Amino acid sequence: MIFKKKAAVILLVLFSLLIWSAKGFCLKIAVVDLQKVLRESLPGKEAIAKLKRQFKSLKEKLDKERKKIKKMEKELQKQKFMLSQEAKIDKETEYKKMLQNYQIMYQSYQYKMRLEEKRLREPIVDLILSAVDEYRKEKNLDLILDKAIGVVSSSDKIDITQEIIKRVNEKWRKKGKK
Repeated sequence: MIFKKKAAVILLVLFSLLIWSAKGFCLKIAVVDLQKVLRESLPGKEAIAKLKRQFKSLKEKLDKERKKIKKMEKELQKQKFMLSQEAKIDKETEYKKMLQNYQIMYQSYQYKMRLEEKRLREPIVDLILSAVDEYRKEKNLDLILDKAIGVVSSSDKIDITQEIIKRVNEKWRKKGKK
């Protein structure tokens, strides 16, 4: 499905290029790595740091539970042949309960983290897209493509990723001063 979308975007761009070339127009194109901008810009870095701080204690709690489960599993393996059938069943039941609780806690952690990541990312993505659009208008470009979607190869001359990171950082600093 994703491949079909990428292929459709590539075909659309190539078709547009052919039509424009045939009419004598010159299409001005640039590429940007939006994931890199998100990762390396100030707001992206701040969001990542905030997520790590926010979920540090929960991650530590998960790690502690995982260690308990591993310890119990080792004990169960060691005592497997020494325990009575009833004691063995009790230990296995206790182990399965701990494992189930851990899995529920882990899924909850993942869900909360994804929600918070989405909440933090949305305004940053809006800021990035705004910077990209302003750059397109300022440089009078016809098209800016995301490297992750449909660009197989491109010249470094048309890669504007670093420029967009600079602009996003400037916008973020100005936004923080308001």
